[in-house]
Amino acid sequence: MALYATVEDFEQRLPVVQIVGLCDGAAQGSAAYTELVTRALTAASAEVDSYAGARYALPLQSSERLEQLTLDVAVYWLQKRRNMASEAVRTQYEDAVRFLRDLAAGKAVLDQPSGADAQTVAGGGAIGSREDAEYVFSSEALKGY
Repeated sequence: MALYATVEDFEQRLPVVQIVGLCDGAAQGSAAYTELVTRALTAASAEVDSYAGARYALPLQSSERLEQLTLDVAVYWLQKRRNMASEAVRTQYEDAVRFLRDLAAGKAVLDQPSGADAQTVAGGGAIGSREDAEYVFSSEALKGY
């Protein structure tokens, strides 16, 4: 899975001293610090994918809006982990999720190049959209059960 923001992007969003506090006091650049921030970014990227995958080929192509959504979710995830999510951070997270829901429902669009080919995964092969998948549990396959 692709990460849509980096540790450096995260550090530009929040003061490092605040991130250190959210990372159980782990020093900037330490393995524990990097692991926790990366875990937050991974969870955020997965959440973005869970909505965007309904309409776009995954992994998504890098964009400013995608990075912003990922950071909004990651900041919330990391603060929530410590029961420290402020109202402003919660609102940013809820706005991001609202946009992602609208995206999945076709009411919003993401700043992805129009007509872009599907991204490829390591080892080749394009990742198709949901419409391309053959469903094992389709209504046709389950007929008579």
